[in-house]
Amino acid sequence: MGSAILSRVIERGVIPADRIGVRDTDAAKLEPFKKEGVRLLPSLAGCGLFETVLLCVKPKDIPAACGEAVNCMADGGLAVSIAAGVTIGSIESALGRSAAVCRVMPNINLISGAGMSAVCFNSAATAAHKKSVSEIFSSAGDV
Repeated sequence: MGSAILSRVIERGVIPADRIGVRDTDAAKLEPFKKEGVRLLPSLAGCGLFETVLLCVKPKDIPAACGEAVNCMADGGLAVSIAAGVTIGSIESALGRSAAVCRVMPNINLISGAGMSAVCFNSAATAAHKKSVSEIFSSAGDV
């Protein structure tokens, strides 16, 4: 699902590819994005700070992903999770610090650009965070 989101964001020019960093435990999944100009990150340590971090992992992997992501989130940054059944409170706790958090439940149709994504935010999310999430997921359908 993360690859589908990334493909649409790049294809629609929502975020310039050279401003995107991606990490996956299976680096081979990311090879197609290398030619697009996306930075492939072997780890999140020392990778710089990002305004928005998408957590496109299985629910069981959210604690570890948050533990890594917090190292590359800018102050005032946003953590966005597509993990089913994981609460905003769980993500806040796993991050271990105050942060804006968004939960998104996209459907599989976003792969073809005809998806539907439901979103909800914690109280730390700003109007700018909400606009950013809307732009990202609108690239693959309705929000």
